[in-house]
Amino acid sequence: MKTQRAKLREYLSDVFALTIFGKLTRQKRIGAWKKHVENFNKIASGDALHPLLGTTRIEFLGGHLDILDRKFGMLVTFHGLMATAAALYLNIAYPHPLRHLSSSFMAFVGVWLLTTSVCLTAMMWVKWGDLGSSESNNINEIEEEHVTTLIGSVVTRTSLFRSAVLLTIGGIVLLGVAVWTTDGRTPTGLNEKLLATIGPFTSGVGCSTHQSLKDGIDEAVAKIDKGKLTRIRIVGSGDAVPIAKNLAKDFGNNAGLALTRARCVAGWLTDALGAANIHVEMEMTVQDAAERSSNARKDGADGDRVVRVSSIDEPQ
Repeated sequence: MKTQRAKLREYLSDVFALTIFGKLTRQKRIGAWKKHVENFNKIASGDALHPLLGTTRIEFLGGHLDILDRKFGMLVTFHGLMATAAALYLNIAYPHPLRHLSSSFMAFVGVWLLTTSVCLTAMMWVKWGDLGSSESNNINEIEEEHVTTLIGSVVTRTSLFRSAVLLTIGGIVLLGVAVWTTDGRTPTGLNEKLLATIGPFTSGVGCSTHQSLKDGIDEAVAKIDKGKLTRIRIVGSGDAVPIAKNLAKDFGNNAGLALTRARCVAGWLTDALGAANIHVEMEMTVQDAAERSSNARKDGADGDRVVRVSSIDEPQ
């Protein structure tokens, strides 16, 4: 039986591709696999001294390759789901157009591309139907050549799979770090300063002409003009009260309602700034409710039904 240390050495040699590029390590692993296959053939034949000649060894190795195919397929599917989750996060948490991504997110993208490439390469490794190039009429030689080829494929693809699993874990960690540490509202290298808080909006209302909202617009315009600002961010938010069924058709959910409020404020600002011949670049995003208490879920919170306008560059 293998000791835990031996198993760890075997795993690390696979992860670091020593069983692919290390000649001695690869030969040792192939030798161990040949013994493994021979023992299976003896068990299948029921005769340890004179195992039957046939396709038993080939079928045994083919089963291992089929299992590896399925595992790689599952990894590729998982990476597709992980890419979808990352894209949704970028779409919701980051302002558009995208200009800045954290180093953690860029590292995740790199690891994701590498892992996906490893999985696809491994899935293409085996050429089924190739029974060897031997022109010999000796069945033993023909079978042995094919078994040796398949063992080499199993060893190589096992190494690639273990590397891919470790890279996948690393990718999950990097994505978690990127989501945890990155504030999509404040890209790296930019200063953000609150100019005005517009609201509160009436619960369930996406746009309004109420005087208190107009006062917030006037405040934002005055500060934009005074600071000679060129870029602003508009962040819409909604409270924790589940959106009513009659509003779901128009807004979808609270994020949709928050985005509608941000667009409404962006429209007001565009009109007001245009009238003063002031041109700024606007970025819009949404923010989840900050107040999540049971009362806030039932009655809502005024502080969450607002739109915040901030500068994202230094005043000139």
